[in-house]
Amino acid sequence: MNRSIEVSLFLLIGSAIIVLLLEGLGPKISFKDTKEKPHIRLFCIASILMLGSFLLMELYNSTKLHKVPDQYINHIAAIFLMINTLGAIFIGQKTLKNFQTGQMYFLLLCALILAIANIASPDLLVKFITSISWLIVMTTLVLKSADTALKTEIGIKMMVNIMVLALLFLMGLIFIKTAYKNIELTKISANIAGSKLLGVPGLLLILASFLVLGGIPPFHFSHIDAAHGGNVAISFLLLGNGAIQCGTNLSGVVKLLSKFQTSYEKSATLVIITLLCGYLLLLLRASDQSKIKRTFIYMAASLAPIFALTLSFGSSILTPKLIYLLILYIFLSLSLFILFYSLSYLSPLDQHTPTWEDIAGLGKSLRVSSLCLMISLASLSGMPGTLGFFVKLSLIAKIQKSIWLNLAIFLSILIGTGCTMRIFVFLFSKEPRVPHEVEHLSTIPFILICGSSLLIFFGFFPFIR
Repeated sequence: MNRSIEVSLFLLIGSAIIVLLLEGLGPKISFKDTKEKPHIRLFCIASILMLGSFLLMELYNSTKLHKVPDQYINHIAAIFLMINTLGAIFIGQKTLKNFQTGQMYFLLLCALILAIANIASPDLLVKFITSISWLIVMTTLVLKSADTALKTEIGIKMMVNIMVLALLFLMGLIFIKTAYKNIELTKISANIAGSKLLGVPGLLLILASFLVLGGIPPFHFSHIDAAHGGNVAISFLLLGNGAIQCGTNLSGVVKLLSKFQTSYEKSATLVIITLLCGYLLLLLRASDQSKIKRTFIYMAASLAPIFALTLSFGSSILTPKLIYLLILYIFLSLSLFILFYSLSYLSPLDQHTPTWEDIAGLGKSLRVSSLCLMISLASLSGMPGTLGFFVKLSLIAKIQKSIWLNLAIFLSILIGTGCTMRIFVFLFSKEPRVPHEVEHLSTIPFILICGSSLLIFFGFFPFIR
């Protein structure tokens, strides 16, 4: 693990301990039905900003960053994990007022610590422990904000997925330990000469466990229910940081598989087909939902497989590798942030059970928020003129020899566009059965407008030839 990331983790652990002290010793500000702790929130934000700046400065001062950006992918991923955590705190400031206790901020910091340790450590045992621990922490956060009626179902499904992850990872560890007498990825990579009988199956099992972590089919059911039942801020953190951990770890395993010259092509094809099928399945499930929020969750969850695909197999001839990596992480974090932050303004859509008829005409009452929501969904779908279209084109440029894989990409754009247009029709074209009672905004959500504009701006930038 890099020294700067070790220092960041040490300081984050210290910050988490201080949060517990502030919970017991700091001033308690009491509002009616509110448990807000602004002093703890400010401390968490300051700690994350300071450590994020520390990692940014190291990247800026690195002379090898532009030459071998892949060596710094853990730093880039760690920075975006911090950005997503700040985004969750920002959304939570509007939607989680009754849950903003010191314990919640402690859990947020714990989730961030575990996520960074997961992507940064080359030791598979550490990844095993941090993956399970992160899912447990996120389950706790979801259950704290979920409706009472949904808590049991969400808890059971998350525990089942955690057990599946543990089983797959343990089997992979046994295979790799048997093949190489070691479970540290850097040492395995250095001594991988000569194909081992259990080496490839072991790595594929580890890869499958990362699919569980990211909520990618067939291991997606608990993530969908947790994101649907929980608060939008926690849903954003679960799907966003889960996708970053899944994609970053998966790209490392794929690079390790590439050293098996005799079996890499078959292994890579299997990985690509699995991720593409998972991506299409999530979009197809989004298209047949009767509950509007569940449609959004399925579309948000579909970012994990396409992000993992582009990070592992995508490329851009006109764009330097470093810029390409940054664009991928920006696409994931910004699209999800705009989606869930828009939902926080569209309170009828934040409910757990609204149907399509319930949102008819809502876009006419909340034009700006609804428009930003549509832009984020268009980017998620990969519609031309958005950043998501560039991401999918970068993947086609890499796998252009396979007509079936290209057809799958274009099919995903078609399905995603269909889902987006269905939402557009109900939001802007349908007339409501009963007039919506909405809270009209005194100011335009500036961050939503800026973020949505970036999704469109990057969509017209010449990344692909």
